Amino acid sequence: MSNPVRQHYIPRSYLKYFAEEKNDRYVVDSMIRGESNSIFSTTTANVCLQKNLYTFPGQEGDKFAIEKFYAVEVDAVYPEVYRMLTNPNITAIGEDDKRKILNTILSLYFRTPRFLDFLNQRTDYVFDQIAASTADPEQDITIGLRNGESITFKLKAIEEMPSTEG
Repeated sequence: MSNPVRQHYIPRSYLKYFAEEKNDRYVVDSMIRGESNSIFSTTTANVCLQKNLYTFPGQEGDKFAIEKFYAVEVDAVYPEVYRMLTNPNITAIGEDDKRKILNTILSLYFRTPRFLDFLNQRTDYVFDQIAASTADPEQDITIGLRNGESITFKLKAIEEMPSTEG
């Protein structure tokens, strides 16, 4: 798999069910947000995407791990999930199929820019509060996690993190 920079928050495998097939491409009517008079046709490759939405900036290793996870675990199974959910003859669903359906449905919510922006704002707020609690960049800060574990880091680690903005 290549390293995708243009990352879809609504998978193309989902969008194609709202599209018209023309010359082996899926075309949808679209419009630019805030411009209600600008309806135009485009392919599903050009809608519901953002550059580097799931890319880890400055990450050593695979910066595209999240996008690749979605491609394999969600986007690739969506056609199968769609067939299960729209087939009136299916009356029982096994554990593996339930997992596929839940992964697909939850990913459609949790991978959107709106949710990710909310999560980033919340995380920024928490780290701002932590930074305001001490002026010593070498002070150890420990945060308890819900699973009973904890993480310890120094304030300077927050300040040295690469920005995801811009």
